[in-house]
Amino acid sequence: DIPTDKNVRDAIVKSTQLRRQLRESIANAPSEFVYKNSGVTILASKLNVDDNSRTATLSEPNIINGAQTQALCEWWRDEHGSEEAMPYVQFEIVLLGDDEMEKEISVARNSTHKVNITSIYGYQGVFDDLIANVDAKFSVRETDTEGEDPLKLLQVVELLDEAWDKPWSTYSSKAGVLSRYAKIKDNDPTRTARMHTLAPEAWKLYQHFRRHPSFESCGLHSNAGGVVRDKNKKFLHASDAIVFPILYAHRERVEYGEVRRLPPKLEEKLVNNATVYFTNNARSDVSTMGRKRGAYDDLRGRLEWLDA
Repeated sequence: DIPTDKNVRDAIVKSTQLRRQLRESIANAPSEFVYKNSGVTILASKLNVDDNSRTATLSEPNIINGAQTQALCEWWRDEHGSEEAMPYVQFEIVLLGDDEMEKEISVARNSTHKVNITSIYGYQGVFDDLIANVDAKFSVRETDTEGEDPLKLLQVVELLDEAWDKPWSTYSSKAGVLSRYAKIKDNDPTRTARMHTLAPEAWKLYQHFRRHPSFESCGLHSNAGGVVRDKNKKFLHASDAIVFPILYAHRERVEYGEVRRLPPKLEEKLVNNATVYFTNNARSDVSTMGRKRGAYDDLRGRLEWLDA
């Protein structure tokens, strides 16, 4: 019952090789599990030991490493219907009272098994200001089951950032986008504030064009990758490879964190131009559309022409 909210991640519930190995280890040789498993690290604000009753009471305990082991113990209890035969598990109690040091320890103790960089940055609060005013829920830990990807938000903000001149790289690498943002956050407070201000509008623009009704009759099919349709061929959303150049085309229309929208008829023409470029110039290949400079320059020029 000890919480894990100070942990970089919760127990991974999907079947993994690590999970299977742990279960096999505890099932085949329960007496050896304490030696093979690294155990649990527990943060606490206070520890009271009663020598007479041979008990120790923790105040505000939190598991910062060992959520998988905790889940394994729950599995053992459910399998055996009792905790009496539970194998021994070693644990370490850490009393600090220092929030920053607690975060550093949580990240360091979870480095044994690779942790998604989004989880680490999310835990450290890197995304907090970026997502604060965006009307959406974001999944900042890899074990979160609901929420939007904060790296997607970073991508769409970067596309509208006037200081960024390689939009095709935005599509190519989320890791690169995250690395650039972390560097900007540490070294350029003015640009950081501008990106945070732009985030809500950038996210609205992305969602608007991702599901723009003009894509319904654009002639693109799911098998080409340009759009996604359901089994009844109803349009669901367009690929980022097509949407990203459209977003980038709007960067000249950003003023004080707001984006001046085109009239609906001109938006329809812009979407049609994007689908034509995808079919003809990119040869219906999402990689070519998303990663090549030509698509971004073309759509930016088209919007300027439509707006003239």
